[in-house]
Amino acid sequence: MAKYKKSIFFFVLILLIAGAGYLFRGRLFPPSAKSERQPPLSEAAAGEYESEAFSFSFSYSSVHTVREESQSSVALVNKETGREEARLDVILESGDVEVPYEQFVLDESRALCEAAGANLSCREVKDLSSIVNKNGLSAQKFYLVLEEKLEDSVTSREKGPFYAFNFSENTPGKMSFILIHPPIASRGSVDLLSKIADSFAF
Repeated sequence: MAKYKKSIFFFVLILLIAGAGYLFRGRLFPPSAKSERQPPLSEAAAGEYESEAFSFSFSYSSVHTVREESQSSVALVNKETGREEARLDVILESGDVEVPYEQFVLDESRALCEAAGANLSCREVKDLSSIVNKNGLSAQKFYLVLEEKLEDSVTSREKGPFYAFNFSENTPGKMSFILIHPPIASRGSVDLLSKIADSFAF
């Protein structure tokens, strides 16, 4: 019986020592601050761009930088990769255009797409719809089918999304729109395009 009690005593003693060690270790070595969750790039603080020439603005993530190519054309470039991932162009009617505004947008967007290369064609429009962003501005949203003629074949791929905001009230006597779109020659960022379109204001 004495031997049995002695075994229980040593067992309880081991448990007490182990528990005390655990508490002591926790006080001496608190959890490292490095273990705290780091926000992903998509949650990074946003930057704000304002056009002095046309008085419009939009937001973009801090992993991008704005490159102004002219008063009517800007590109957004990824700081880490150096790759262009979105563009914004002011498209203004030149001469007399006798088509409805909606057709004017599609015609000019296709022309801009095809201007990126002599072997490119962007005739087909897909998934045309209307959206309203968080500032209450409406826009046309659509995709273009980009066809590229190679030596012995033709490849096609969907390009987009394109967002077109009617800017005609700011250009009296001329139709105009702001086109937010991916770079034609390379792949764009759908998330960035969506962020710009949703925050766009003028």
